[in-house]
Amino acid sequence: MSGPHARQARCPKSGCGTFVPVPPPAGLGTVWVCPSCHERLEFSVSTGRLMPVDRPRTEDRVGPAQIGERLGVSAETVRAWRARFADFPIPISPLDERAVWLWADIVAWGRARGRLA
Repeated sequence: MSGPHARQARCPKSGCGTFVPVPPPAGLGTVWVCPSCHERLEFSVSTGRLMPVDRPRTEDRVGPAQIGERLGVSAETVRAWRARFADFPIPISPLDERAVWLWADIVAWGRARGRLA
């Protein structure tokens, strides 16, 4: 990798320090690929680190309270849906106390069930 961040760049997955530039998806700056693990990375100005391109943004991660708030139901209703419906999305962190979902998965489920327009 060349440029101003070359001296601190390491792939978070493989630890490799060699990168190959690739055409970025729309809306992103330069994207790099680690030749060891093929992870696609971009330099995050806010963190000062290389971050996976496909990593969900924090605001895209929701727990039962946020899901309930956005859908107009209680967090308990969201927990009941999880237990009742086999097609309820699988959380990205499956611990019961801290279950977290991607909002896009919840929206897709809600639309398929007629709960969202």
